[in-house]
Amino acid sequence: MNLIDPIGGDVTLPSIGADSIEAGSSAIAWLPARVDQRLSFTVEAPSGDIPLEASDLPRHATFDPVERRFTWRPRLGQEGVWVITFTATDPEQAFPIAVRISVRAAQDSVVDLR
Repeated sequence: MNLIDPIGGDVTLPSIGADSIEAGSSAIAWLPARVDQRLSFTVEAPSGDIPLEASDLPRHATFDPVERRFTWRPRLGQEGVWVITFTATDPEQAFPIAVRISVRAAQDSVVDLR
């Protein structure tokens, strides 16, 4: 399974399938994000006909299972690490990947010590 075009670049995860990762195991990807900046990527499964779902979406995040597109603009107060699990399921097994999104403040604070 791959994440396509996150924040303008590709992040490739290990291929998830019966021959590469056992059912119940999970690949992990880390993505950076900032408050008030849009984060969007497509989740690519090994086969286009395998159902794909997302769980543990943060507030205001969306996942379109048809387009397989995750979109989120973190808001003030959502700083921190968020874990979203995308699961591709064939008739025999489920293949999850956990995507950890680290959200930072919109701008780094500058402290004037004068």
